Formats: sequence, structure tokens, C-alpha cells
Amino acid sequence: MKFQKIILSIFTLLLIFSCATIKPHQPKVIYELNTQTIPVEIRVGSFNMEWFPCKDDGEMMKQYNINLRRPPQGNATDIPAMFHMLKKLDIKLLGVVEIVDPVILDTSAKEYLGESYKTIYAPSNGSQKVGFIYDSSVLELIGQPEV
Repeated sequence: MKFQKIILSIFTLLLIFSCATIKPHQPKVIYELNTQTIPVEIRVGSFNMEWFPCKDDGEMMKQYNINLRRPPQGNATDIPAMFHMLKKLDIKLLGVVEIVDPVILDTSAKEYLGESYKTIYAPSNGSQKVGFIYDSSVLELIGQPEV
């Protein structure tokens, strides 16, 4: 079931961002082997952040005018631990879903991953956003998302 949710999240992001294109910058280091250029690989991932940053915090959800009959269960988001894991994995492009407060995610990405990390979200009138965190020193945004 969890695998199906991940696959569904990936397909949803691909569908939503099909009009937004992110292309790699020219790599800073290029290796040559028999006069052939070898492209630099980047790590890409996806993460369902579950009501970021207010999971399991009913009072915080009320600040965002979110009143659920069945609030999410589990532990609240541990922001430092989450970004420490992402930094350790060296992910350059991360699809994110269920973002309630994009400003906190933007600020946290810059604080924990570095100033080169940017965020972009699909237009939405709902209480949750979907989008990407990406390293702008490696990837370049060349279009805006459309739904």
C-alpha cells in the first residue's frame, strides 16, 4: 500500500509539473574518457511530508484554518532531522507533497541545505501544496508549473 502511494505521488507530480521543465546546468566538473563527455549524475527523490509542518498538532492546523474530522496520526515533523537526512542523501531534486506552509519549507531548505536550494509549487487553492525542492547550483528552472 505504501509503495502504491509513493508511485501515485510520483505520477501526480509528473502530471502536475508536465509543463514545468528543470534542466541541469552545465556540470562544473566533466570527465573525459576517449574524448567522450560523461554527464554528472544527480540524485532525485520524492517525499510525502504529511501535513508539513503541522502533523499531529491540532492547534497549529487551526492556525491554517484546517479542521479535519479525522486529524492525521503519528509524530509531528522533526524539521532538523528531516533536512539532516536529505543533506546526507545529497538529493538535488526532491518532489514534495502535502505542504501546508511553503514559507517554512522554503526557509528550512535554505537553512539546512544551503542558499542554493529553491522551491517551486504547483498552483493550488487547497490547504496542501505539491512541488519540488531543488539545488539551483545544479539545476535550472526554465518554466513555471501550470495545472
